[in-house]
Amino acid sequence: MEMLVVLFVISMLVVIFPLIQLGYEMQTIKQLLLQTQVSAVNEHREKMVKISSNSMLYDHKRYTFMDGMDCAPTTLYYYANGNVSQAKTIRCNCQGKQKSLVIELGSGAIYVR
Repeated sequence: MEMLVVLFVISMLVVIFPLIQLGYEMQTIKQLLLQTQVSAVNEHREKMVKISSNSMLYDHKRYTFMDGMDCAPTTLYYYANGNVSQAKTIRCNCQGKQKSLVIELGSGAIYVR
């Protein structure tokens, strides 16, 4: 009986852990996007963000996503006033789990779903 409980706990961790990792990674990407937005306002100039399948180029820096994570490639711009160039939904997958970053037009508010 104890062995069944142990196997159940291990199987739950295997299922839940990738989702927790993906959520953490999406929060990190969100923070980097917000950092770029603030930088555009502070420097009074446009900033480009380019997301490829396994990394993100922002403010002349590169952030590489965790192993196994794959995002839909896209490019967006933050203007000097902090507004984003266009609304976007960026979908990322990791080990069969999916999360999305939703970027609203104008203010550039970002939500993780």
